[in-house]
Amino acid sequence: MAVSSEWLNDLAQCCEEEYARFFREAQAASPCCFDLARAALKDRVQDAMTHFYRIYEPLCAGWVASFGGFQATGEPSPDVFVNMGFAKLLTRLGPETFERFDSLSAILAYLKKCVITSVLQQLRKPASEELDENQAVAFSANVEYEQILNRLRELLPAPDDQRLADLRFRQDAKPAEIARAYPAIWPTARDVSVALQRILRALRKDPELRARFGLPADPEGGL
Repeated sequence: MAVSSEWLNDLAQCCEEEYARFFREAQAASPCCFDLARAALKDRVQDAMTHFYRIYEPLCAGWVASFGGFQATGEPSPDVFVNMGFAKLLTRLGPETFERFDSLSAILAYLKKCVITSVLQQLRKPASEELDENQAVAFSANVEYEQILNRLRELLPAPDDQRLADLRFRQDAKPAEIARAYPAIWPTARDVSVALQRILRALRKDPELRARFGLPADPEGGL
């Protein structure tokens, strides 16, 4: 696909402006960024991929740096995993598969999965181990948590479940600490663990959250 440099530069500038709005407003429209992603991933325009990488590289680096297993890899910076993640994205999302992704959010969720999977492969851990009751999810920033908070509320309508998910997955509180802080709700650490397992089963049934955290398909849900 032949595109002019001027058009591509204008598109990239528009995407950078949308990028800032996207993280202030979870539902912000981002047609320029989606068009840039299409040019890069579906049409394979090299300059479009250069712009796409430049804009989203800092976000990917934040995902890696905040992921709990990063320090154990021994790598001095997230760069190697960011590059591996983008390489995976290019391999797996191309002309034949791009139309499966209907929004920028879906593309970024898949990009995050590619990046975190690269870290897990370095650690020789399967992606299914990425989220369990003994390992908190490290969000790169509170704004990212806010983006998925509404979805968590839909999946976990009970206030106690919402509180537990926040305590464990954002605040990194351990089961014993949670039990000490909320004995009327969860008398023991075992009660916390049982509740977390139930919550995780609910989260694994949601395709969006599975993509964000690299969760395996839920065996009971058949997804």
